[in-house]
Amino acid sequence: MSNNYRFAKESWVAAAVALILTASWSVASAGGIAGTVRDAVTGEPLANIDLDLFDAAFHAVNDLGGGSGADPVDRTSEDGTYTLDGLVAGQYFLRADPSTAQGYVSQYHPDVFLKSEAASVAVRETGMTTVDFYLVRGHSINGRVLDAVTGLPLQNADLDVFAWDQSFLSDVSATTDADGNYTLGTLPDGEFYLRAENPGAMYLPQFWTDGATLDQATPVVVQDDNVGGVDFALLRGGAIAGQVVAEFEGGFGPLADVDIDVFDLDHNLVSSVNAKTDDEGRYEIGVLEPGSYYLKADANAESGYLDTFVGQALEIEEAELVGVSGGVVTPNTDVLLLKGATISGLVTHADSGDPLANVQIEMFDSTGDERLETTKTAADGSYMLGAMPTGGYILRCGGVSELGLAFEYHSDVVLLSEAQPIPVVAGSHVGGVDFALEPGGWISGRVAIDGHGPLANVDMDLFSTEREVISALDADTDADGRFLLGPIPVGTYVVRADPTGYEDLDRMWYGDTHRFASATPLTVAPGATLEEILFTYRIEPKRPGARAWEELAANPNPFNPMTTISFQLPVDARARVTIHDARGRVVALLADAELRAGTHRFVWDGRLANGQPSATGVHFVRLQYADQVVKRKIILLK
Repeated sequence: MSNNYRFAKESWVAAAVALILTASWSVASAGGIAGTVRDAVTGEPLANIDLDLFDAAFHAVNDLGGGSGADPVDRTSEDGTYTLDGLVAGQYFLRADPSTAQGYVSQYHPDVFLKSEAASVAVRETGMTTVDFYLVRGHSINGRVLDAVTGLPLQNADLDVFAWDQSFLSDVSATTDADGNYTLGTLPDGEFYLRAENPGAMYLPQFWTDGATLDQATPVVVQDDNVGGVDFALLRGGAIAGQVVAEFEGGFGPLADVDIDVFDLDHNLVSSVNAKTDDEGRYEIGVLEPGSYYLKADANAESGYLDTFVGQALEIEEAELVGVSGGVVTPNTDVLLLKGATISGLVTHADSGDPLANVQIEMFDSTGDERLETTKTAADGSYMLGAMPTGGYILRCGGVSELGLAFEYHSDVVLLSEAQPIPVVAGSHVGGVDFALEPGGWISGRVAIDGHGPLANVDMDLFSTEREVISALDADTDADGRFLLGPIPVGTYVVRADPTGYEDLDRMWYGDTHRFASATPLTVAPGATLEEILFTYRIEPKRPGARAWEELAANPNPFNPMTTISFQLPVDARARVTIHDARGRVVALLADAELRAGTHRFVWDGRLANGQPSATGVHFVRLQYADQVVKRKIILLK
């Protein structure tokens, strides 16, 4: 809250108090924070207000041992003053945190409610830093939580609050009483999102009103008064329980610490629930909406067991469905894990032999078409992949850009066609699949339309001289049309610009040609960069007098998720390009600038100005320049 609420008549009093306190604090042997907490409207000091202190990482500072020999006071005294003494020099965050009964809104320094907006307070090695607070009265949100079917009140349901920026307010919560009533507060004016849940009684979480997710929630508007009637009617969900058993040398037994994943009928992971098996291999996962699901036991790579779906299936297409009913735990949903194969190795620098940490390893099927798994090397350069069934697998080690090291396939080849699958047998381990990464080179350049400037978001592809795409490397041009490819293994390559989304432009190979056979090859040397590799498109000029409405187009149309808006300006002019919804409201601004005569293109990704996806249906693109206004209908499909 703003310090403009302070009474001018009290300014001289505060200044005098601060001067006296500063004089006494200057002899302290350690640093600290001190100040006064007041009512923002009346200016009256507030007693017994709790002060919370956090370090620079926002961890609570619980040990406030007095460096001056006196115990610090973390609550305000009768005159509203407080002292946090004996602090180690550094940056801290401070909050005045009144109780709900006191009726004031909690406040971070400097006069803000949200943690994300808090500013740190610098504490010196000696002396005190003054931080005053001016608190405003807050309001509450009240309502009831009921069973959606029976209408009976739900006791012990939890209420959570999210702020207007959708941040979770961990310090504001409530629990319903025996009549299902709750009171949330104390809150400042603003918009808040509420969620009610009672997973212990198998009720599904719900945002107000009837939203399953935060994006679907309706905000509760707090303005100058308490808000009542914010009620919830919760539906019962269900859960799945069972045991995970694994194959051991001596037989079978429970396996602990196994992740349990649930997928819907469309094979999408249900990320709102998770569980792990206990020491006896048992789990319970929920709360889930009534319906049918796929369940997978997902062991870690070190265990060497195959990820398995219910029904002893390794693929979701072959798995059995598990039914879930409201208020019921589906029992005895057991999974038997079988031993699979694992692959391990070491990634090092080819020149120095030093191990390389955090390097990505990718595992593909025997054709290289499907990526099955990825991992990253540990601090000692080691990695492990698996478990996998009997078969053959292709491994690719990513490069290290900051060290200029290029990627490679196992073993020591650049092209997928030359990579040899590693044969494995379930229940065994293949070690020593090592990579020694060599220094590579770079290719940089620019893509533009002759006379019309750079082209952004053009996909740049790299090919071998045998026309095999180097799928491990690609790049997009930036706003200036520039690109950087690499680090690239030493060798000779061909580069292609692929302006997907620009309807009038075709793919172009380096060498100003649209044919691979006539492209100019580029030879990459270790540690070197081939610069100014230019791709220049030339567009035939339009006939004189062409009007924008003859050229305004969207391609594709209908579209999902993006379309390219193009038009022809006959003269230099200031142009404004906007997207409107079916009611005519502006939902996105694509351009508002001085543009040269000629063709212009802008991509709309189907998002509103706030970054949220726009609704499915009819939209309009509007072009205004000089004395002309042109519109075209576009359709967003999802």
